[in-house]
Amino acid sequence: MAQTQEQQEQEFAKELQEANLSVYQDAEKAVEISAFVYKNAKNTSTKITALVTLVNAYTALNQSGEALKYATETFELAKTSENIQYKIWALGLLGEQYQVSHLNGISREYLDSAEVLIQNSNLSEEGMAVSRGNIFAIKGNGYKDEIDCEYAIKNYDLAIDSYKSIPKYSAARNNLALVFLEKGNCLLELNALNAAEKNFRLTLDIAQKNGLEEYMQRAELGLAMIKSREGDFTNSKDDAEALLATIDTKLHPKLKNELYLLLRDNYLVLGAMEKYNFYNQKYEKSAREITDLEKHQFQQVLQFVEQKPTPATNNIGIENILLYSLLLLSTAIAFWELFQWARKR
Repeated sequence: MAQTQEQQEQEFAKELQEANLSVYQDAEKAVEISAFVYKNAKNTSTKITALVTLVNAYTALNQSGEALKYATETFELAKTSENIQYKIWALGLLGEQYQVSHLNGISREYLDSAEVLIQNSNLSEEGMAVSRGNIFAIKGNGYKDEIDCEYAIKNYDLAIDSYKSIPKYSAARNNLALVFLEKGNCLLELNALNAAEKNFRLTLDIAQKNGLEEYMQRAELGLAMIKSREGDFTNSKDDAEALLATIDTKLHPKLKNELYLLLRDNYLVLGAMEKYNFYNQKYEKSAREITDLEKHQFQQVLQFVEQKPTPATNNIGIENILLYSLLLLSTAIAFWELFQWARKR
């Protein structure tokens, strides 16, 4: 007996729920499920939800070109739907993808467009709060890249206020955990250790209740870093080694890299030179891998932008994007060479 469209959409909703839960545990599975739903669904809302999941899964797989491709498809589909909420989501998604690639000028073009739509919309309270929160959070990440953490924290606080206005809305709670995490990292950078710890513990509280494994791991790393800053090197390295044993290092290369660095520095202070040398080698190899990964991600994004320019990229200009990206790559290489020079002194 053939399924009705309503039954099929209900089945797709279950599959997308499974895909969303798989994004940070088995991103390839999430890609497979959401791509199938996107291809076969008839309902625009279902197709857009599938596309968003595809973007998140490809981001988790560090495939920036594919993530940007599907974020652009989300925007194109949203434009044809005449649904303002879909357009706002899609603009935010594009803004996030360009921010992740450190192309913050393009990112802000999309985020500013999303803000204009929000101001002229009649969204529900939940839709308004989540949309505003997402935009402030992404802008905070961009400002952390380009300006400083104090300016980023102002945007994170605006995001937190937006999400807190709808405490029972699950999407807002998950996003709130991430913003607490990013704010905690900024406070740690500013050496505001008590405030950083508070934000990491707020992240853990939400992440543990909602099964957000990656957020839990990153918050635990932050707490281990605070212990090291406070001079509790033994407990810091114990926590870091316990965390390292639980993570998928292939899926989370940057988290792995930060753990190697923390362990290296702790063992140096503790005078365990064999362990120091072991983790120093791990850290240096991991750092090189991340540099190569980021170069590859830049190439993917630039190739996509050259092949399919958008109004935002046209406003900035392909030449400027290329110049900016080359500058970022040159800066990364220069920092790596400076690190190597300092290490050998």
